[in-house]
Amino acid sequence: MSSNTSGEGEIRKTIIEADIVDCMIALPSQLFYNTMIPACLWFIARDKKNSKFRDRRGEILFIDARNMGIMIDRRHRELSDEDIAKITNAYHAWRVKGGKYKDEVGFCKSAKFAEIKKHGHILQFYQYISGF
Repeated sequence: MSSNTSGEGEIRKTIIEADIVDCMIALPSQLFYNTMIPACLWFIARDKKNSKFRDRRGEILFIDARNMGIMIDRRHRELSDEDIAKITNAYHAWRVKGGKYKDEVGFCKSAKFAEIKKHGHILQFYQYISGF
């Protein structure tokens, strides 16, 4: 999301400028049984102008769920139904025509390409989520 080694910065820039990244969701650590590290989901949309939804061209939605979930034992975390609903509701409200989406400091932000470009095409959540 931020590395510039091995051409990763140029690849990321190309993907962003192709306008196929719709949404990115940062997940908490210890969520998966085979790894302890946090994961990030990338939602890709080839047609962000799709008539079934609002025109999202030139925008990426960032959702930070890293602090969500509860520990179900000393090594594993689980997202509650409420956590999952909060994440999905934010995405659907952002995507639909007439949705009641609203940026929420520390949780979600719809970033325009100009802002992403200003940050050097880096997709680190803290740059967009933490106070705007």
